[in-house]
Amino acid sequence: MRLDNSTKWRDMPRWLQILVVFAMINFVFYMLVSMARGGDAWSGHIADGKYFVARGRHYTEVSRGFWRYSYYHTILLWLTHLATIVAGSLYFSTRRPAAA
Repeated sequence: MRLDNSTKWRDMPRWLQILVVFAMINFVFYMLVSMARGGDAWSGHIADGKYFVARGRHYTEVSRGFWRYSYYHTILLWLTHLATIVAGSLYFSTRRPAAA
C-alpha cells in the first residue's frame, strides 16, 4: 500500500467542492464591495448616529443598512473560511490511502 498525498479536484466530494467554491466567491465579492465602498464595517465604527466603514485609517460614512450588511458579511466571510478549513481538514485526515 502506498500513500498518495496528491488530491485532484475531481476526487473531492461534491459537498466539499461546493463549500470551497462558495467560500472563494464570497471572498471575491467581499473584497470587491469593500474596495468599492471604502472599507468594511468590522474595521469601521458608529459615532453620533453615523456609520463608518474603514480601510486602513481612512473612514467613509455609509448608510446604516450598508454598515449592517458589511458587518454581517464580514462574519459570514470568517464563518465560510473556517468551515472550509475545518471540513477540508476533517476530510483529508480521514481519507483512505490510494491503492497501489
